[in-house]
Amino acid sequence: MDKMTGANFYAYILRIFKRTDKSTEVYEAITDAIMDIKLGYYFEDYKETAYEEFSAVADYKMALPDDFGHIIGDVRLYSSDGTEKVLTKLSKETFDSLYPYPDSADVSTGVPKHYCIYGGQIYVGCPVGSTDYTIEMNYSTEEGTEITSSTTEVPFTNRYRETIRAAALYRLYEGLGYDEEAMKWKLKAQEGVNKMIVNDEFNTEATEIVDYQGV
Repeated sequence: MDKMTGANFYAYILRIFKRTDKSTEVYEAITDAIMDIKLGYYFEDYKETAYEEFSAVADYKMALPDDFGHIIGDVRLYSSDGTEKVLTKLSKETFDSLYPYPDSADVSTGVPKHYCIYGGQIYVGCPVGSTDYTIEMNYSTEEGTEITSSTTEVPFTNRYRETIRAAALYRLYEGLGYDEEAMKWKLKAQEGVNKMIVNDEFNTEATEIVDYQGV
């Protein structure tokens, strides 16, 4: 089944919700439900690999991709001679302690061995001694795309439309103060998301099942 359009999925929700005077709230609930599910787990359909090159000697930071969500696995450093190494992740505090003045004119450069993520950027230390290095990172995407009536593809609705509808209905009923009805749909959504995760991990031969906590 193809992914549903925004208008079609809106109609799918209204088969249960019925309220035609809450179209803004319905689309907001769909958007929020999808974003929360993406934040809770990195699904195969929303994984990317980025390759970023350093443009100057003594560079030590670069912007993360616009749709960046979570780092997945190791961050690797490749050099033009074909060698590679895995960078060690640090907290920003530890990174600053090891590399206190990266912008200094006489900063020591070389082959980076550490990295940290801060302020939408990836920092490496030490600053690069040449422009022959490339960073490779695998990550999950969390594009904050607003769902509207003109949306051509609503994420996950080709396989998991009932789960996305349940997560949206939970938000809608909670917003109206119908706590019992909201809880019913929240539980349905949680059950559905857990199945999504199990299926995704089975397809990638993972050995652990993640206990998803959000909706």
